[in-house]
Amino acid sequence: MLYSATLGATIIYTTEEGPAPRLKIYQGPLTLEKGKMTIRAKAVRIGFKNSEELVSTFVVE
Repeated sequence: MLYSATLGATIIYTTEEGPAPRLKIYQGPLTLEKGKMTIRAKAVRIGFKNSEELVSTFVVE
């Protein structure tokens, strides 16, 4: 589960690599398929500084 301590913040994430990945809005648990997956996420809210990017890699066998 991803969450932010900033009330009203939206979490955006991607599973794509590269300089211009498509971002998605986090709305609930993600399904991890077999293999290796890296998730990059951060919290954003207008009028606030964006959070640091969180990067986690998962391996499902």
